[in-house]
Amino acid sequence: MDLTKLSKTELLVKCEELGIQKCTSKNKAELIELINKNANITVQNELIIESCHVDADGDLDEDDEDEHSNHDTKHLREILSNIIKKFPSEIKTKIDNINKASVTSAIPCTTKRVSQNSRLYVPYSLVRKNNLTLEQLNTHLKGVCIGIPYDVYEEIRDKAHRDELDEYFMQNIGSNNIISCIIIIMKTEGYSGSGEQRKQLARLTEEAKKQNWSPVTRKENIKNKNSGNDKWDGHYYYNICGGEQECLKSWTGKEPQIFTTNKNFMSSEKIILDNKACLIYSLLHVHDISSMFKLEDVSKYLKELEEYLKQTFYNGTSCFELIMKLRTISKDGQLVSPILCKKISIEDFRVVNQLNISHNEAVCKNKIYFCENNKKMLSDYRPGNLFWDFHSANMRQQDETIEEYWISYEQASKLRDSIY
Repeated sequence: MDLTKLSKTELLVKCEELGIQKCTSKNKAELIELINKNANITVQNELIIESCHVDADGDLDEDDEDEHSNHDTKHLREILSNIIKKFPSEIKTKIDNINKASVTSAIPCTTKRVSQNSRLYVPYSLVRKNNLTLEQLNTHLKGVCIGIPYDVYEEIRDKAHRDELDEYFMQNIGSNNIISCIIIIMKTEGYSGSGEQRKQLARLTEEAKKQNWSPVTRKENIKNKNSGNDKWDGHYYYNICGGEQECLKSWTGKEPQIFTTNKNFMSSEKIILDNKACLIYSLLHVHDISSMFKLEDVSKYLKELEEYLKQTFYNGTSCFELIMKLRTISKDGQLVSPILCKKISIEDFRVVNQLNISHNEAVCKNKIYFCENNKKMLSDYRPGNLFWDFHSANMRQQDETIEEYWISYEQASKLRDSIY
């Protein structure tokens, strides 16, 4: 591969694949040098498995971090592959869907059938709500696009003094950098009218002329189209509908597919694999697993996964501890619904819509965390937040955590007893 033909964004993605970290500030020549050097090391490491050390708080020793990540990711991929290939097609589909990004009209130019670590769209309000920094946003190497509502843009534009974040956003509207921005006008949730949006569009039209802005479009006939902000052009997007007035859209024809929603996103292959490891580890605890696997194989897989999960940390807590805190595995070592307190069968995985991947902290909370152990942003799809449960249980749980659900249940029971 001729690395000189790759963009900086593509080189950074290559660095991530090789486990090279802390390189976003380097130029193309420095990135190419790092990749070539690391590629040679990786070949050697495939022949020699060296030991690595984990600090008491779960952080990798800095000298061993890249090498450990490469080896462990490869080893985990092999373990999961050996397990998944023995499942029937219905269960394989459920596991494959762990890494399928949601399609939603709530964001501009939503993608379909892409990986959850693709180019990411994050509303400006969520950046502020979650106190995300430029450094943290820059860790999503396949690109982040910040959507700024036009009225918010006007407020930022007219400020006498801007903070570092707002200054960066103003300078990177439609840029090719890892963090880019677009100006948006969309229907406000819970409001049926569009009068205010149409007024904003009139002002946006004048601003676009002054700034020489153009509508957002996707570049055609390009490779890796869902990675990097250099694969699309433009500065603004609008989709205004309401009442009996004409719908106004910034594009013609079919809406381009460019951005992946911040809901369920996963910033790296490692996070994707770790989520799969947590869910498959739990799945192997179904009470009737022997109908599908030999028990000696189950014991072997559980041992391998448990060893990995105990050594894999997210914000100071191992994946194994995070699973145990969910209390989805009973004292008898069997997978149960933490809401219905009912055993889950391997056959439940084969029934359409019988089981969900449920969340402890609900998707609607719109929380994005930054993991210091892995130096990546984490969404609702993170180890320790996902578990298998019945669809009916998911409906009962609503937006509460498991713990909040049981507190509410106990309070309701006491209230009922006091009345009757």
